[in-house]
Amino acid sequence: MKFLVRYWGELCGIRQQGQAFDPKGKNPVRDSLMPDHEKRVKVQERWKAPDAGWIKINVDGAFDSISNEGGLGIIIRDHLGAVLLSAWFFISAGSDAEEMEALACKEGLCLAAEWCNQRAILSTDCSTIAEILNSRDLRRSQLKFILEEALDAGDRLPLWVVTHSKRESNGAAHELAQLAKRTKHSAVWRFASPVCVEQIIARDCNHFSEQ
Repeated sequence: MKFLVRYWGELCGIRQQGQAFDPKGKNPVRDSLMPDHEKRVKVQERWKAPDAGWIKINVDGAFDSISNEGGLGIIIRDHLGAVLLSAWFFISAGSDAEEMEALACKEGLCLAAEWCNQRAILSTDCSTIAEILNSRDLRRSQLKFILEEALDAGDRLPLWVVTHSKRESNGAAHELAQLAKRTKHSAVWRFASPVCVEQIIARDCNHFSEQ
């Protein structure tokens, strides 16, 4: 099983980056000469699975300042990396990137409360939104009404926390947000994900299963 998971991850790497990670040391010279501390940083920035009994809600928002169109990406996974739900929403008119991120948080928590009623970690790469949700201080936020809905949805879960993640560890949600904006389409899938994120999910699973 480990061989198959590693093999799938390498194939996905070819499709995603044009080359696969080679455990036998046949990577290009520029990779082999990379300082050890940089390699460690890259590993630390990968998606991290939640503890058993928890789910992780990764969300991301995309915004086009020219058309004012946006997209939301949401993916919910369990401690084994299995996809419980994936969703993407097209937003025809938005204000800015921060609003898209707030909407993504709200939709992610609403979907989790409806379909995956477990202890949850909401992970966003927007530090401002994460700080507001953690403090619950909405008095000076222009996104007050959106974030109030997010808090209400989160409070329907048994327990939930908010974390700020690096963009590199939020790849699947980012790709789903881009999918929504690119196709002008919205969808919610349970226990499945579109082809465009399968390789990202496989890479994430391959990473934490080998740790």
